[in-house]
Amino acid sequence: MNLRYIIGFLLALLVLPMGFSDHGESIHMYDMNKRGEIYQISIGFELDRRFSQEDYFYLDVVYDGQTQEECRKQIITSNQSVFKKITCEFQSKGTGEYLLQGRVESDEVKYEFNTSFYESSKAYGHYEFENLEDNATLVRLSLEGNASNVKVYSRIPKEVIPLLNEENKDSLINSTFDYEIIEEDPLIAWNVEKVPEDVEYRVDKEISKEDQERFSLKIEESKTFGFMKFIVGLGIIGILILIILPTIRKNKK
Repeated sequence: MNLRYIIGFLLALLVLPMGFSDHGESIHMYDMNKRGEIYQISIGFELDRRFSQEDYFYLDVVYDGQTQEECRKQIITSNQSVFKKITCEFQSKGTGEYLLQGRVESDEVKYEFNTSFYESSKAYGHYEFENLEDNATLVRLSLEGNASNVKVYSRIPKEVIPLLNEENKDSLINSTFDYEIIEEDPLIAWNVEKVPEDVEYRVDKEISKEDQERFSLKIEESKTFGFMKFIVGLGIIGILILIILPTIRKNKK
């Protein structure tokens, strides 16, 4: 048999499964941007045999317990497509946590997911999860905006880490930044000097899709930084008084 046919046949065996994957995550957060008061959320699709031309992607934005925005777009597939990106836009509702509820359906729901992000007055952020080869998970808090000296809180589900304290934290979490334990439940926090920034930590456990949806995030201006501003302000006032007071006394004489 001709060697070229053999090589072509082997390549076909390798390439064909790429477009018809029945395993692994098919949908994930692709990108997130904010322009003025408008958020742009891009969702990436790994197209497989579950999706068809009749399918639609729906994204509901829940804020303060109520659905605020809805996005509905048709999934257009082709034989050549392996990956597709759909972008939805919605308006900021202010500081707080936003829940994004996505699903793909035609006559029935074929796939659904939930994820969340948090917006503060000057920054916003969301989670990204990466499964590593050694059955561990890299958790990334992607922080965007224009802010300085913020405190970032990460609530970890008890299904992932039941209890976190000073004795066991080094064996359970490996973080790119030093963090403090707010609650053993666990709730951990970082002081971040400048946003945008990515905060990453590794958990030696594969985190399921269901458990990923249980993570929550909060961003607030550092109270320490606010106190320091207050102290600096008092110092400036004191210096001005020391400069101006002798002049006032001299004029009175």
